[in-house]
Amino acid sequence: MKKTLLFLSFILVSAFMYSQTQPTVHNATFTKIAKNSGSDCSCSGWINKSVADQGESSTKDSNDVVKFDNVESDGVYQEVAVEANSNYTLDLEYWFSDATTTTQHIEVLILKGSGYVSGYTPAYAPPATAEQDGFGYDNLTAVDDTNNHVARTTITPPGNTDKNSMTQLTFNTGSETSIAIFIRAVGPYDAGSHGDSGKDKGWMNGDTEVRIDNLVLVNTGAATATGNVVSPVTTALTNGYVNTFSVNDDSYQFGFAYGLADMKTTVTASSITLQPNFAIWNAEATNTAWFDNTSGTQTPVLYIEANSFVESTDLDGSALTFEGNVSSFDIDGAYTVKAFIKALNPNTGFSTDVNKTVTLSATGDFSVSATAAELVDGLIIQYGFSVTGVPADPANEGTLGSVVVGAKATASTTDVTIGDFNIYPNPTTNVLNISSDAAIDKVDVYNLLGQQVKTFDVNSNKIAFNVSDLESGIYLVKITSGSKQISKKFIKK
Repeated sequence: MKKTLLFLSFILVSAFMYSQTQPTVHNATFTKIAKNSGSDCSCSGWINKSVADQGESSTKDSNDVVKFDNVESDGVYQEVAVEANSNYTLDLEYWFSDATTTTQHIEVLILKGSGYVSGYTPAYAPPATAEQDGFGYDNLTAVDDTNNHVARTTITPPGNTDKNSMTQLTFNTGSETSIAIFIRAVGPYDAGSHGDSGKDKGWMNGDTEVRIDNLVLVNTGAATATGNVVSPVTTALTNGYVNTFSVNDDSYQFGFAYGLADMKTTVTASSITLQPNFAIWNAEATNTAWFDNTSGTQTPVLYIEANSFVESTDLDGSALTFEGNVSSFDIDGAYTVKAFIKALNPNTGFSTDVNKTVTLSATGDFSVSATAAELVDGLIIQYGFSVTGVPADPANEGTLGSVVVGAKATASTTDVTIGDFNIYPNPTTNVLNISSDAAIDKVDVYNLLGQQVKTFDVNSNKIAFNVSDLESGIYLVKITSGSKQISKKFIKK
């Protein structure tokens, strides 16, 4: 009971501290309770036998905990609904049974919901009914693929047998609305010395038992637009690259640079039009690597991911937000269009270390972000769009549609007279005062990217508000009185 009360107190404090919708994590205290089959277990709600054998029930300090046996493939896994473009923290307590061990680390992975097995919709079921195998991530290859990682950290052995707390893991969900938490203890792998060969997952713990308890996942709020912000028309897209995949099994085949015109990406000063690719249909018509013509009908055997993007060596080391607006969307449903931020590592063969995406599926604004911690110095940054689908017959161009993207609409600077008003001091360092001879209903403050940074309901003819938390620069203040508005700029020093 003591454990439950303390943990509930922590959750209540978190709820008061953060007004955001908090995630539901089932059995976060690893209490020994019923699961959908088999005996009660501290691992209830945390089982995915496709990637790890279930953790074991144990106790520490008179409380239930979950245990990873030595030289076995024990782990915990749970899927959690989250809010997109929000910041989260994860905390965990842990014990090592021995101060000296061959266990290399505890691995904590936050996996993307977009990496779940095709066609899967997470149920977020409570422990008593949660599935135990064949769902979500159903193989270790997908788990280990860094393209499927939202965040990853490792906890090295502390050199003691005491209760320890991990260094808090922080991450941003980007476009993800579902994540999977996967935790395991990892040591050197030797199939011959595995403690349970029938449940060998191709990895195993070292020679000591590891216990974990009291996992806390907190939503600390939406990511703020800091660092660099770019739009589809900030810098003209100039690069094109095509990745090809087998229609039969989705396996990667090959990739090559490709011109934007051939890609069917049309760039103007104010918009970008994205379409399926038509050039390959005729250019590779007789190439059996691309098409099967044995039945007398030209049938694609490959589909492509056609990437149109800006590449930069100046955007590393800072947070990046790629945002814009979809003004037209009528592309055929057989094609998937995404906006992305990628980071390539020149020190590891230009591996894709960061791949943040958001799927464009209708008109309206879009945004995808990566943190400064992800876009570390030395990476090559790309942002742009991908169109994924089979090469298309040019005869169908008129019916397959397109997607048109551009910059987000920004705050209007059109003035409509309200009456006499004053904004002072301008420039200002700490406080901005606004007074008017007409009643002020609302005040909104925007940066020069058109992003709202403050808003106030006033119902008075004057207001004073703190701007000390704003970055130095020029801002737009929009004053609303009844059906009228007026906008003026002020300088924050």
